[in-house]
Amino acid sequence: MNKACCHADKKHFFRNKLFIVSFIPALFIVLAFFVPLLVPFRKAFLLYLNTIWWAVLLGLLLGGVIDYYIPREYISKVLSRRSSATIFNAVFLGFLMSACSHGILALSIQLHKKGASNPAVVSFLLASPWANIAITVMLVGFFGLKALYIIISALVIAINTGFIFMFLEKRGLIEKNNNSIEVAGDFSILRDIRKRAADYKLGSGHWPRILKA
Repeated sequence: MNKACCHADKKHFFRNKLFIVSFIPALFIVLAFFVPLLVPFRKAFLLYLNTIWWAVLLGLLLGGVIDYYIPREYISKVLSRRSSATIFNAVFLGFLMSACSHGILALSIQLHKKGASNPAVVSFLLASPWANIAITVMLVGFFGLKALYIIISALVIAINTGFIFMFLEKRGLIEKNNNSIEVAGDFSILRDIRKRAADYKLGSGHWPRILKA
């Protein structure tokens, strides 16, 4: 194996996108101790971080579970086919996923990496924060059955937007998700789950891989 080639392919840590996104606000927070003009930014940022940290952490954890445990074939079969069922599946999953927009972003990124089509990801992103189960219960508690107008409207917007993106994707006006794979028509998720469950052995060594994902 060519060592020079491997060395060239290795990326430096300071080029990592996560490092860049984390470093910039951290730099401004440190500078706020020396520049009074940045003090409001530091206070607002820390207050915002204190509000959303658990949702982001939960989304990243669930994303790691999806990355490690759910095969790409499952996501591609449910959320990448060129049919109306893909959009309805995405909206339904978004409705079941009771998380705020910050946690949903982490989940959506992982679904996209696993093969979910762009229209499905957009529908999932719109349906979950606007019309999930927790929001539905809260709105009905506040406004009664009239709240269903809000929930139904949010679901309709998510479905219509998904179909618009699917139309644009078919016309080649937006890019397709290269992570999607072709799944055989007779592929059964339930049958594959049974097969995997029969061969699966749970161990403590799985958690580091989940957190790393």
